Amino acid sequence: MNKALRRTRYPTRSIEDLIYTVNGAVKFSKANIRKAFHQLKIALASRRHTTITTPRCLFRYKRLHMGISSASEEFTELIRKILEGIPMQLNMTDYVLVFDMTDEEHDRNLLLEEHGIILNMEKCEFGKRELTFFGLRLLANGIAQTENRCQALREAPPPSNNTEWNWIEEYNLALSKIKDSISNKFMAFFDKKWNTELTVDASPVGLGSVLKLITDYRLVQLIFNNSAIRPPARKERWALRPTEFEFEILHRPGICNIADYFSNWRSTNGLLLRGYRIIVPKSLQSRVIELAHQGHQGIVKTKSLIISKVWFVGIDQAVEESLRNCGTCQVTVFAPLMSMKLQ
Repeated sequence: MNKALRRTRYPTRSIEDLIYTVNGAVKFSKANIRKAFHQLKIALASRRHTTITTPRCLFRYKRLHMGISSASEEFTELIRKILEGIPMQLNMTDYVLVFDMTDEEHDRNLLLEEHGIILNMEKCEFGKRELTFFGLRLLANGIAQTENRCQALREAPPPSNNTEWNWIEEYNLALSKIKDSISNKFMAFFDKKWNTELTVDASPVGLGSVLKLITDYRLVQLIFNNSAIRPPARKERWALRPTEFEFEILHRPGICNIADYFSNWRSTNGLLLRGYRIIVPKSLQSRVIELAHQGHQGIVKTKSLIISKVWFVGIDQAVEESLRNCGTCQVTVFAPLMSMKLQ
């Protein structure tokens, strides 16, 4: 039967819709619809298509059931049409969330009984300042993960099938760090009244961005405010340069700055990098120079080859000293002819 159904396509709400919709609410209630699909009657002419065979006799459904492929879309569409007149509500599967900015609005909107909706009171909660809904804790000032979800992630075991994933000790350390960073602290809602700041960063190895809401700041206490102290001439020149512009000086402690991780990525598979070049430890520097100089190309070409691949402190001087002591280069070096006067 499902193959022959003309299926209704009705979009379902996402967690992002939930977070955006409840922004600013101070009171929450959730209602669970009892045996959700069974509250919708199937049209009399369509019931024969739901007939099932049993050892006793034939049965057909009078109510919508989970075996029908379009049941979820049909139920969601009908429930949302029923709740259209109720403001500050959100329907997700068999749950209805009611939220309001004031207590009076909240109590007025809890009028589901007028629409003939039967609820499962064991799963309902009303008039809460904090409510758990679809794995999120909803509060007046933001959202947070539930402690149960955080605990489940902390206790998650590492993969154990080595044929699919070669799990090594280094991965265990990374997994432990991720688990330690899991927190149930709440994230504040977006508020258009606050100043918004977008911080972006890019490098050849990654992209990063952070959206911040600036809620508080304090002015920088400049040394120029103290008339008893005359600043150095250099600071006076710095102060004069931007005077042609209109600006406001704000103080931002260093701990509040976004960590510039992507453009400061200095390690790959245990190797320290300077840009794209490998940083060579002191114990291997002479060996690297020896390998690069196998063809005895001379100082300029050898130095160019090494500098393009690796780096260490004093690399230029080390290459030059090593090549000056190369016996093969000293024997085969081209000696320029010296001009001599004819006698």
